[in-house]
Amino acid sequence: MKEKNYNTLILLFFLLLLIDLIALAFGMKAIHFWSKPLLMPVLAVYVYLKLSGNPSSIWLFTLSGILLAWAGDVFLLFEYKNPLFFLFGLASFLGTHICYIFVFRKLIKPSAGWWTKNSWLWLAVLGYGVTLVYILWNNLGDMKIPVIVYASCISIMVILSLRLQTGMKKQVWIYFSIGAFLFIISDSILALNKFLQPADFASPAIMLTYGLAQYLISAGTVKYFGSAIAREG
Repeated sequence: MKEKNYNTLILLFFLLLLIDLIALAFGMKAIHFWSKPLLMPVLAVYVYLKLSGNPSSIWLFTLSGILLAWAGDVFLLFEYKNPLFFLFGLASFLGTHICYIFVFRKLIKPSAGWWTKNSWLWLAVLGYGVTLVYILWNNLGDMKIPVIVYASCISIMVILSLRLQTGMKKQVWIYFSIGAFLFIISDSILALNKFLQPADFASPAIMLTYGLAQYLISAGTVKYFGSAIAREG
């Protein structure tokens, strides 16, 4: 497949993301209902076509994470019909983060003393997660345990993305780490909007940060495994 065709998929992804953001900003629910579910399949096709010839199976977890996120997107569209769909969506995105944790953990290169030298980084991420749960705590009701599990999982994912800095090309690490940070920002806005205080700007902000996060993690995976034949460790 020619490179311009891969670029067309990325352009299609960002076009769909733009359409979805406009739909959310102007309350065009019918458009949002079809534009949102198309986003992740486009990324999934891009990752699969780019890396299907790579001997490593690690990238398949990125692909799985994208597809689980697609399931989460669809479930959340039907939340208005039944609150259980929010739980299904939460479980799907939890699966996404677990897949990304596996990818990042497999790509980490040994580095003595990293945790001590960079303790302020990972402690800051953990502190942020704890603070967010604390702020939401009195409004969580029966969702306390699921939110704690979810917050723990995404915090671990972000910390592991930072840990990738050692022994990885700078551009790839930047893609992974910024993508992970944007994911936690997106989920934070969603949580604050749902459990604390609804805001008019929340939906476009959630979708923008989420879309960019998924693109950066996908592109980071493609750049890592596509630049050379990377074999499983």
